[in-house]
Amino acid sequence: MAVCLGMFMLLLDITIVTVALPDIQRGLGASFSGLQWIVDAYALTLAAFLLTAGSLSDMYGRRLLFLIGLVVFTGASLLCGFATSTLMLQVSRAVQGVGGAIMFAVSLALLAGAFRGTDRGVAFGIWGAITGIAVAVGPLLGGVLTSGISWRWIFFVNAPVGAVAIVITVAKVAESRHPGAARPDWPGFVLFSLGLAGAGAGLVNPPLASTAVGVVRPERAGMASGINSTFRQVGIATSIAVLGTLFSHTVTGQVRATMTTVPGMSGRTGQVAGAVQSGQTGRLIAHLPARTGRAVAMVTRSAFTAGLNEILLVAAVIAVVSGLVSLAAIRGQDFVAQGPAPPGG
Repeated sequence: MAVCLGMFMLLLDITIVTVALPDIQRGLGASFSGLQWIVDAYALTLAAFLLTAGSLSDMYGRRLLFLIGLVVFTGASLLCGFATSTLMLQVSRAVQGVGGAIMFAVSLALLAGAFRGTDRGVAFGIWGAITGIAVAVGPLLGGVLTSGISWRWIFFVNAPVGAVAIVITVAKVAESRHPGAARPDWPGFVLFSLGLAGAGAGLVNPPLASTAVGVVRPERAGMASGINSTFRQVGIATSIAVLGTLFSHTVTGQVRATMTTVPGMSGRTGQVAGAVQSGQTGRLIAHLPARTGRAVAMVTRSAFTAGLNEILLVAAVIAVVSGLVSLAAIRGQDFVAQGPAPPGG
């Protein structure tokens, strides 16, 4: 119950804010970019802290980390509701994301430790249903609260739900930890966070656009802009296909190489690899005996990490090569002198 309440709150806040943005803009005088960061601050910190929160929970206790996440999320929700400026709301949303990341990272581990056999399957089913409901009712609930009371209540509503979840967690949830858990990779966490909404992309996009139209005469700027956009879309589509195939190949290879060490699972390598690629490992593990499930979980985490490392390494090499080619190929003398802007331009 506590895990489901926590998940409901954090997933609800991904969608519930969207419909309240016009009212937030009027109430706080926020700019368009300010509104974007109200949404992105939550999503980015949620994504950035997931991996680290999971590692810390293995070391110090999943119940403890879940409680910390609940307290942080509930307190940040109150700060969001009392926000007096756009900046205060953005910072509070970022703190909300940290609490949400802790809850999200620990939730499945708590369920797996609390239930066995068919009960575990039922628990994961309820967890999945709650996540779907939270995403679906977010815009509806946001509209009701915003139009009926105030946009601030989309955050205040988390306070009583969070309080109930905290009480249930303290009273009912058992502690669990892994004595041999590895310490978090702090340099990796910093680099991963910087990589995440996009420091490199922010540096590349403006000069990319100006270069595309700057090397042709003004009357051909439309053509140059179209070429730039075309190759951007081609790159996106190609990279998804190539990197996706590489990820799938690496995951399958890792699963086949290590699944033979898990008793009774040597003939199910294809099923396990498919579960990793489709994000369904939780459902697969829920239907396995506890000991086998733990072993499969270790295999799938290792395979997913190997696949992710592989595609990130390939992407990094492509980025470095592209940078070197750009450095050599883009010359100052290739830029066309721009005349005065046309009247009304």
